[in-house]
Amino acid sequence: MAGAIAIATRSVDQVVYVNDAGDDDEVLWTAAATVTLPEEWFDLVYRSEHVVLCGPADSSHEDLQRASAAGELLAVAARVRFW
Repeated sequence: MAGAIAIATRSVDQVVYVNDAGDDDEVLWTAAATVTLPEEWFDLVYRSEHVVLCGPADSSHEDLQRASAAGELLAVAARVRFW
């Protein structure tokens, strides 16, 4: 998996599946609008070049905790590509 992040706008553009050859094999999610990342979060992603994507959950922290406690939450480590 890889998340494409635009440096100029500090925003997430899409999440893609990357095959064993390192090619973008399938687009899993494309942002319908610019999703700007908080400055501290962007700086961390810029240094680590990886993120952990988790879901499914609504946007609230409480929903994420509920899904985790119920065993419904899936997570994957993703490499970040900067465009």
